[in-house]
Amino acid sequence: VGELSLPVQAKLLRVLDVQEFTRVGDTRPQKVNVRFISATNKDLEDMVEKGAFRNDLYYRLKAGMITTEPLSRHSEDVLLLIEHFLADNAARSRGKVRLSPEAKDLLAAYEWPGNVRQVKNAVDTLCMICETGRAATAGDVRTVLKIETEQAPPALPPIARAKFEFEQNYFRTMLARHEGNVSAAASAAGMDRGNFSKKAKSLGLDPADFRTT
Repeated sequence: VGELSLPVQAKLLRVLDVQEFTRVGDTRPQKVNVRFISATNKDLEDMVEKGAFRNDLYYRLKAGMITTEPLSRHSEDVLLLIEHFLADNAARSRGKVRLSPEAKDLLAAYEWPGNVRQVKNAVDTLCMICETGRAATAGDVRTVLKIETEQAPPALPPIARAKFEFEQNYFRTMLARHEGNVSAAASAAGMDRGNFSKKAKSLGLDPADFRTT
């Protein structure tokens, strides 16, 4: 109903008020005894304020208004809808497409911004790309819904390697700050000069490389 032009809104209001309309090309009004069910995904109240929707028609319809929740608010229905649409596809083809557990988990966790219509379109597409007898995989679902594959976090080095790299970087920084002066670097590190020198050598560091001329 939010898509109706203002002239059509006026005609609809007349039908609601006096329960009659005049057919195109006719001169006499026709009486009707019907109920109207209208739907919209637009904010009619905002449209009224902007002059895009008749105020009187809005309040005429508002008397029996029901606001429906998006599918993301009742996600427990997602898998039920998917099973329904899978069965519907099976009735029109040779067999029912199955879903792998991973595919079900991915479908259940998806937000579904397009609500039930998007669910139906996704199931129809899965049924087209999956042969009968082959379970749809999480990869199939990602392809249909255009979900990017989550990138695995970078692998961590073994702890021994990580420790070596940390210590090497630490000692290198200390020597660089003190321009290769082992005594000053050891003091800043809170270490004995001899131990600092021995450790730096084991890390492949030569204090002479950090001295300036």
